[in-house]
Amino acid sequence: MVTAQEQTEKLWLVAKRMEPHLARRQAKMDKLLNMLLVHELVSHGGETGQNAAPLKGAIQTRAGRSDLLTHEEQEQLWKELCSKESYEAKVAQAIIHMSDQIKW
Repeated sequence: MVTAQEQTEKLWLVAKRMEPHLARRQAKMDKLLNMLLVHELVSHGGETGQNAAPLKGAIQTRAGRSDLLTHEEQEQLWKELCSKESYEAKVAQAIIHMSDQIKW
């Protein structure tokens, strides 16, 4: 079984490999990575203790931020992701849906 942290890293790796192509469309990579992160937090929200802590630590490291996303930022990103309002949200949804098909 894949842990929350492993799944998040898998999504980020796909996004990072796509970065040269996304840059042509002027995609905001920080926003995309944060959307993937929020998706994983919501997906694995029921996990506690040892499983949730590494994921939250990965948020700080991967997002390149010294602080976690605020609750309001998370809600805004989640709404945007669910409604596919932006190019980044559409790409994030595509990455999420195809990630299960990728063999590592």
